[in-house]
Amino acid sequence: MNCGILMPISAIPSNTGNGTFGKNAYKFIEYLVLSKQTFWQILPIGQTGFGDSPCQTFGYYSINIYFIDLYLLLDDNLIEESDIIKNDKVDYESISKLMKYWKEADVSRFFICGTTGEMLSLSVAERKEIAEFYVNNKSDKDTICVHVGSPHIDEVIELGKHAFTLDVDSISIVTPMYYKISQRSLLEYFRKVIKAISVDKKIYIYNIPQCSGNDLLPETFGLLLEEFPNIEGLKYSFLDMNKQQEYILSDKSKSKRFLSGVDPMAAALYQIGVTGMVAGTACVYPKIFNNFMEAVARNDKQKVLQTQVVIKEIANVTGNGNMSIFKELLSQKSLCSPFVRTPLVVLDDEEKALLNAKVKQWEEKYSSEISALS
Repeated sequence: MNCGILMPISAIPSNTGNGTFGKNAYKFIEYLVLSKQTFWQILPIGQTGFGDSPCQTFGYYSINIYFIDLYLLLDDNLIEESDIIKNDKVDYESISKLMKYWKEADVSRFFICGTTGEMLSLSVAERKEIAEFYVNNKSDKDTICVHVGSPHIDEVIELGKHAFTLDVDSISIVTPMYYKISQRSLLEYFRKVIKAISVDKKIYIYNIPQCSGNDLLPETFGLLLEEFPNIEGLKYSFLDMNKQQEYILSDKSKSKRFLSGVDPMAAALYQIGVTGMVAGTACVYPKIFNNFMEAVARNDKQKVLQTQVVIKEIANVTGNGNMSIFKELLSQKSLCSPFVRTPLVVLDDEEKALLNAKVKQWEEKYSSEISALS
């Protein structure tokens, strides 16, 4: 007995608003074969008129231009990246896919609009909309920390106030960037923004000196803790074990949370008092990182070290935070497009080939571990 399915091309998942004759169409055919379907009935594919009804076309000798896949044209060098307008808009369809992907891996804590979230490439309006989108699509068990750092202090205050109107769990503020400033200047900066945003809601200080150009020292952080009890903790994304420990020791209340973004050293960082990781690479491999966190919670040291080896390799493969690599790997999972905003650039063919070779080598080398952790 034969069976099949009726589905228009426009219903195929895509990053451009409607389905196309692109890679996802071929993946759908593969799915039909695996599920032993023998018929796929589609609706007419001619150019549509008013209302875009597939049953009201201009003729049978031209294809609807909406079904032409722009990404295949880009792969064939027939168009430029800038020709795809989608690159300049926040892709909420992909954010929905990513949230589902992460939640299926039991991820329930989200740090949004941070470094991996291309924060400085987004407008204030876009960052507000993204925060609203996450809050509107979170489950009861999800917690959300919104990063509100910006080169402009007025934007930091505006974004921070807005985030708290959404009833988010916390916000994060990165140090000022570009201009080299003193510890006194850093202290005054955080005093000003915290007083303007909130002196009772949870705020994390974010220190990533290799990117911002300014390094908040432990003694300065300690002064902020004494003055503002609502500071929930610190995210430190530079590998300096001694300084990380000094931050932890500066917490006289012994109640603050200390987060790190240094994935390759996660196991060692937990030993000195770090309480959580904000891992960009976990966006691509969330199950592996979640298994690591569960092993830490169980104090399963053997599993922690075993998983740490795999995480270190992931960090090496993904360029220790290269957004273009993250997006390419996620696009291969059909979770988003590979596009990044200027000044970042999409990987070229040579870079893609090198990345895929590294991923293949890594997956073959750690196949048993990946299978056990995924």
